[in-house]
Amino acid sequence: MINWSFDYRPKSFDDMALYPLLRKRLEFYAKTGDFSHLILTGDTGVGKTTAARILGNLSSFSTIEEDCAKDNSKARMLRVAKGTTTGTLFGTKRLIIMDEFHEIPLSAQKIFNKTMEDNNYNTIFVFCVNDINKVADPIVSRCLTLNFDIGHIPKNKKHFVLNSYVDMTKKEWIEELLRITRIVAERAGNKLSDNHLNDIMIRTYTDNEFYLTDCRRFIRSVEEQIKMETT
Repeated sequence: MINWSFDYRPKSFDDMALYPLLRKRLEFYAKTGDFSHLILTGDTGVGKTTAARILGNLSSFSTIEEDCAKDNSKARMLRVAKGTTTGTLFGTKRLIIMDEFHEIPLSAQKIFNKTMEDNNYNTIFVFCVNDINKVADPIVSRCLTLNFDIGHIPKNKKHFVLNSYVDMTKKEWIEELLRITRIVAERAGNKLSDNHLNDIMIRTYTDNEFYLTDCRRFIRSVEEQIKMETT
């Protein structure tokens, strides 16, 4: 069974639904390689891990990815930290993606405090987290934080509200979702007319605008509706 959101995962920032300022920063980092440690924060399905992987692929760094949800032991974190003391192939910088870093106990996170400073010349960390409040303050202070959450639904409400730092309107965000959904659908062999896609879009978020906060969930919903129509 094909799952669009996973089988057609974006390979470039152009294929991602992002607000303009966030896109500009990520593209600058990828083009120049001029960045230090990063925290990519936001809810599930907003593109943190995908963006980190694209950043690694587009930069000249040697990329390593750690699944912190799979192994969040202190022993594993010590091995990761120790690995930053060695050189890399051809002398390139090392980019370590720490996915689901919020799963690491605060006591184990402290392992990286000195490592991030002492080995900054050859190792850059990208921490992907769902909740930045679960990241130790010394790590936060050593990173630039990029927030991937586009908006939220206030308590006891059903309508989506953009976060204050997002430099676009709600209408523009919906257009952005339409744009990347069309890209994914075409890669799956489904060329959608504007009218058809708009109709699906309305059916997707009219009753629950939560889908507007989660790009992956939105694409999954569109995929299911198209499959039901053709079955």
